[in-house]
Amino acid sequence: MDHYAVFGNPIGHSLSPKIHQAFAEQTQQLISYEALCAPLDGFTETVKDFLEQGGKGFNVTVPSKQHAYGLVDEIKPRAQLAQAVNTVGITNGKLWGDNTDGVGL
Repeated sequence: MDHYAVFGNPIGHSLSPKIHQAFAEQTQQLISYEALCAPLDGFTETVKDFLEQGGKGFNVTVPSKQHAYGLVDEIKPRAQLAQAVNTVGITNGKLWGDNTDGVGL
């Protein structure tokens, strides 16, 4: 089972786990997706722990989108324009960051 998460602080209000789990069920994918609180001064460490435990990708909400921007190896054009990352994936062991806020709207 692939493991994904959304990081933020606070994070308890996030609907992302329900939305992503429902999408996974509709597309017959077996995943886990959870909301994880990242300390304001410990975002990088929290993400590294998640990845070391086998995390396959994650989303980021306020206030950590700028922190995620500085964490990734490759920044997609939309994230460059926004100067913020809310979606992080892994390709060939490298983290890439995108920003889907505008296109999602």
